[in-house]
Amino acid sequence: MKRFSPDLPHLYVRGKNFVFRLVIPAHLRGLAGKAEFKVSLKTKDHLTALRKYGEVEPYYQNLMEKLRAGETLTSATDLSYEEIVKIAEMQGRTYTPLDQLLQNPTEFIQTHTNWTKAGKPKGRELQSYFGTATPTIKLSDLVTFYETDQIHLLSPLSDRERSKKINPLQNAVKQLTAFLGKDIELESLTRQQTRDFHKSLKAKIASQEIKANTASKYITHMRVLIKTYKLAHDDESETVFDGLNFIAEDNARPPFSIDFLNERWFKEDVFATLNPCAKALLFAVIDTGCSFKELCGLNPDHEIKLSATVPHIIIQENQNRQLKTAHRKRIIPLVGYSLRSFQDFPHGFTKYATGNGPSNASGLINKFMKNNGLLETDEHAIYSLRHTFKDRMRRHRIPEELQHYLMGHKDHGMGSRYGHGYPLEEIVTYMQHVSKDWKYLSLNDK
Repeated sequence: MKRFSPDLPHLYVRGKNFVFRLVIPAHLRGLAGKAEFKVSLKTKDHLTALRKYGEVEPYYQNLMEKLRAGETLTSATDLSYEEIVKIAEMQGRTYTPLDQLLQNPTEFIQTHTNWTKAGKPKGRELQSYFGTATPTIKLSDLVTFYETDQIHLLSPLSDRERSKKINPLQNAVKQLTAFLGKDIELESLTRQQTRDFHKSLKAKIASQEIKANTASKYITHMRVLIKTYKLAHDDESETVFDGLNFIAEDNARPPFSIDFLNERWFKEDVFATLNPCAKALLFAVIDTGCSFKELCGLNPDHEIKLSATVPHIIIQENQNRQLKTAHRKRIIPLVGYSLRSFQDFPHGFTKYATGNGPSNASGLINKFMKNNGLLETDEHAIYSLRHTFKDRMRRHRIPEELQHYLMGHKDHGMGSRYGHGYPLEEIVTYMQHVSKDWKYLSLNDK
């Protein structure tokens, strides 16, 4: 075997066939498991050989750099599926999965013969001959896979809602790969690595760099991504993140006190400078306990019933929005401040009926309340009104099953699964008692 040209130090000719050879230094051969990298370019043509040399040489130089860095190449597990397929291609072979080889005895025998002639290589080259490598995925590709797999759930969401769901997943992957120092194949992610990541998050919590809830979300999001990928490939086994949890802090918003609302919100028209639609939307929450998203997404033709014997709204999925859970579907009679809001805006809160409307309204109103001293503490926000609504129902001894229904929460009791539930005429009676919490409701009378 002779060198083809001094300018191409690793290109050789054996007979009339071109071969790539790269000698491995003696002190690195233990890591490589061989003395040289040698690949037949499967051609006698000079131009074809030069083209293949340009493909093969950078690949094996990269392997040499790994050896110099102390990485072992004796195991096939340190290469991706794509890299193993590439080995077959560079050696002029077609990578064929083992199950297909076994279905064609002639092809299997020929593959075995070729493997024997090549010196029965082991590790990654053995996998490239007999197709035992399996497709895998890098950590950085998990979110894209999740979006494709869960398209039936994501497609109905607005751009903002989709971002709120996807961005935390992307951030979790970013945190993990930053800890690992590189993007790796999912199959190569070990339990020890995830335990070390978990330990590093503990240290960040201890140094107050992050909160326990944040760390818990990183772990949960990675578990969701990996589980989604595994289930899509009929793998129901545990993930390497299972059992690694944090005790999350209670970040629930505190409820407003009834006295604070009576004295600060209703005694005078402190909301006079807030645009009327935003004010009505805020006040609609007070005696319904609904979220902005639920109220802004109402279909005025089918879900706002002001002319009914009992004025009410219907919270259900429609073309404007999905519900957070199936339990959020409910019919809520309108009383007190919420009734006044819908009387002023009988077609709904159209200014905020867009996909980003609820978020825009939330930002505007929270800022207004903060600037005007309308938050009871720094921990309070609009969502605190839902907690207040729950406390008010408790205070007025509304049956617990009905409380769950009006809040849109799941009732774990068996009783809720029987019958048709409470009639609207009975629900409104309970709600009217609750609306009597407000001393100054008459100030808004027309």
